[in-house]
Amino acid sequence: MLSASLNNSVHSSVTFGLCFAIHFLLALDALIIVPFSAQMALSTHTTPANSGLLVAVYAVTASLVCLWVRGGENVANESRKLISLLLAAAFFTLCTALLNSFYSLLVVRALTGLCAGAALVLNLNLVVLLSDHHNKKRNTAILLSTFPCALAIGIPVLLFITEHVGWQSSIFLLGCCLVITALLFLLIFMQKHKRNIPANVNHECQIKQNNNHLFNKKLSFALLFSFVVVMSTFIISTQFPVMLITNFSISNTSLSYCYLLSGVCSFIVIQLYARSKFSNRTTSYLVYFLSGVMLLTVLIGFNTSQSTFSATLFVLFIIASSCRSMILVTELIVALQAQERSAFISLQNAIQHFAIAASGIFASLLVKTEDNQTLNFNTLVAVATLLISVTIVMWKHVNRLGHNFTSESQ
Repeated sequence: MLSASLNNSVHSSVTFGLCFAIHFLLALDALIIVPFSAQMALSTHTTPANSGLLVAVYAVTASLVCLWVRGGENVANESRKLISLLLAAAFFTLCTALLNSFYSLLVVRALTGLCAGAALVLNLNLVVLLSDHHNKKRNTAILLSTFPCALAIGIPVLLFITEHVGWQSSIFLLGCCLVITALLFLLIFMQKHKRNIPANVNHECQIKQNNNHLFNKKLSFALLFSFVVVMSTFIISTQFPVMLITNFSISNTSLSYCYLLSGVCSFIVIQLYARSKFSNRTTSYLVYFLSGVMLLTVLIGFNTSQSTFSATLFVLFIIASSCRSMILVTELIVALQAQERSAFISLQNAIQHFAIAASGIFASLLVKTEDNQTLNFNTLVAVATLLISVTIVMWKHVNRLGHNFTSESQ
């Protein structure tokens, strides 16, 4: 009995480790195209101005597929679908490294976005299904921390490889890692199926939602809250480095160090949060503290005349905003009931892509060019301050709803 229990525990840890690796690689596949897009455009003999299309087609198709995909309740079916999508994403990533036509790259990146977007939804849903009540929040937070981890570790590594052997080799290496991870996950899944170990599907998936009005109200509010949280983060994070480059002429090397430091620190903070048993009150205090840090870094960082100080505040903003976003999304995923959670996981991914795109466009409209060619961010700072403050008010509303909103987590 003890041996069987130990084997199940080890097997669950290995499975979660592979789910973490899948999320990390898919996050890296989505993020790496930003620094690679200009080089990819030049290598296919087109203007670098078209490089943004490579980022856009991935985001658009990933958003659309997230609106359609829904996580199921059967672990075996979810695992099969995840393996298929992961292998397809790996195939298209490998194709990316072999193509020389810009329009072919656009098609392949669009197909990659379809597969990767669906895989991210299913992978997160699978982790929630496999997690018991006590580890659900921890595992969800750790999985979401893969994005700052990819930013801090994965991108610098691939950029280093690119500097010596070209972007094609980096993309090909990423595709190979996706294939290996998919095969390892397939091996684990086959062993579990052969041993006929019952899938650890949490019984709460059988809960039926009788109050459709409450279901719609809770889910709609959670999605709106998620949109505001993401937009309040990216409306600044997309323009803060622009301000550092245009107004302070900060070097690319210094900016890379800023991203590296912020990504590492964000990953550490999220790991500490995931492994801590915070009460609802402590979590709220943490959210308020991080929101306050965001407000201070925005208000001071865009008005200081010291480049080093402003860069330091940029690092603090990235840490505070990324950690706050992942904490709030984690709390929402854990708090929602099973049927709501399945819809939220898929829709939240679509909303995240849409909010990022909307933030970039909206932020660009709020920035004004001065006569001396410097940029004026006053309007942007005012709007960002308002959005950050709105998220605090909305989070207080979640707390006021109390048991009605978080009934499943009790």
